[in-house]
Amino acid sequence: MKILANKRFWTLLFYAWIITVYILTSKAGQPDSAFENESLIRLDYIKHFLAYFFIPVLYYMASGAFLEKIFKDKYYLILLGILFSILTEIQQYWIVGRVFNYWDLTLNLIGFLLGLSVGKYITGFLKRITVS
Repeated sequence: MKILANKRFWTLLFYAWIITVYILTSKAGQPDSAFENESLIRLDYIKHFLAYFFIPVLYYMASGAFLEKIFKDKYYLILLGILFSILTEIQQYWIVGRVFNYWDLTLNLIGFLLGLSVGKYITGFLKRITVS
């Protein structure tokens, strides 16, 4: 259970995750032919959802990842997360071999917003069971 209370570990994981998401959304590439069909559920959509879902979950596990010292109001952090979700998708207009997709953007935002609730719940739950 010590790993759950290790703020440095979760902070490192949080920043590594953000950097990884940014790099993966910024690299040039060819769209996979499997993604060209417009079926309702694609593996690509699940990846978008999960990539942005884990950002706030890791943030809460990191107890704010030292960002609460810079941004006193949590609404700024929510706004930054939403902007990150939007900008990483919009930047694909200018990346060779990448395309902007409204479904990807929607799943980025849904993943981030759902991750806020789940992350807050998980950390609250873990605090309750470690105190008992």
